[in-house]
Amino acid sequence: IKFSSICGLFAAFFAEVKNQRKFENNSVFSCFEMRDLMNNKSHMAWGIAFLLQFFLLRTYCCREILSYIPEWMDQVGYANVTYQIYDQILNNGILQGMKFGINNSVNSGMTLIGAVHLFLFGFSRFSLLLPNFLACFLCEYSVSAVLNRVTKDKFISLIYCGLFLMTTAIFAGVGGIFDYRWDFMAFCVYTVWLAYLIEFLYSNSRKAFYSSAIAGGVLLFIRLNIILYLVSILAVLTATKLLAGSLGKDSIKKGIKYAGVMFLAGGWYLALNFSRFINYYFSAIFTGSAKEAWKAHLPFSHYFLHGLSHMEY
Repeated sequence: IKFSSICGLFAAFFAEVKNQRKFENNSVFSCFEMRDLMNNKSHMAWGIAFLLQFFLLRTYCCREILSYIPEWMDQVGYANVTYQIYDQILNNGILQGMKFGINNSVNSGMTLIGAVHLFLFGFSRFSLLLPNFLACFLCEYSVSAVLNRVTKDKFISLIYCGLFLMTTAIFAGVGGIFDYRWDFMAFCVYTVWLAYLIEFLYSNSRKAFYSSAIAGGVLLFIRLNIILYLVSILAVLTATKLLAGSLGKDSIKKGIKYAGVMFLAGGWYLALNFSRFINYYFSAIFTGSAKEAWKAHLPFSHYFLHGLSHMEY
């Protein structure tokens, strides 16, 4: 999968360079015509890459994944909740099914996404894995586009594609693209959020601003506790502006608009499940019976060192 994807992208890149040189020597084409033509070829190359990666994923899943019983307790639990939501959609309609899913969530909107995919593409484990693939390709495409706009160098963006497709996290048995849980989807969308946020800070782009806010909202929908990551990073950026004396009315207005877009894109799901979020992540773990179970675990230093040893993820 890695080799085929990288070969396809590099072949598209060199074909584009060859055509660009050809058109530069042809005085018939204006600059605007060449730009439009190159954009069309770039979109075509990404379309081919999407189809190729989708074909490879489906082939591998049919051969190695779909005919076997799902492993790991988390995957089985998420799939079970998703099947219940799907059953409610078939019996009572999509609106009642979504309402059932919101009221019986597992602190993640991933089960709602999975149920919709089952409804649209058929009842199979492959339909459950489709959101992972779409999130993966979105990450691949979005970050590559950001790098291309920031560096003005398509070669750098293609190098990123190759490096991304070779990361261990994609092919991990637990939390990878073939594992139906929120981890991998959140990993990809979080990368998209960071990429657009960095582009906005670099270029003050309107497109990057809204893209980052939408990605942040989708993150909140996928996993409720990601609010802690987003708030921490945005708080540091706000504090930096405050210390630099550049936090004016315009920045405050942008912050309010950013929060509003995030809420509409998926933050509403956190608002509806906020009490459940507090009960699960704070009350149960720090003040409830679950704290005794956490005390029995290894010390934090063990997990910190373990994380450092797996930075290639």
